[in-house]
Amino acid sequence: MQFAKRLNLQVNVFADMDRAKARAIAAGQDLIDLSLGSSDLPTEAHVIEAIAQSLFDPSTHGYLLFSRQAFRRAAANWYTQKFGISVDPENPRCCP
Repeated sequence: MQFAKRLNLQVNVFADMDRAKARAIAAGQDLIDLSLGSSDLPTEAHVIEAIAQSLFDPSTHGYLLFSRQAFRRAAANWYTQKFGISVDPENPRCCP
């Protein structure tokens, strides 16, 4: 197989992050690795239990588009409680 010359695969951002992580650890820095979008810390037991219980609840098996309003209301309430930000669950746009 021959790659097109315009295809430049010389840089790998994940390899760069791994090297930077190794340097930080070697320097004695304490860090949480989120380089690939998943934590290197174990998931807390209550989270795993909630996921396990949801497996038996048929209402959790649908696609979001079928329960969009309930999700929007829950997300709006969470933002209000967590950050004091008023969010309109009926208006999905982020910006006016």
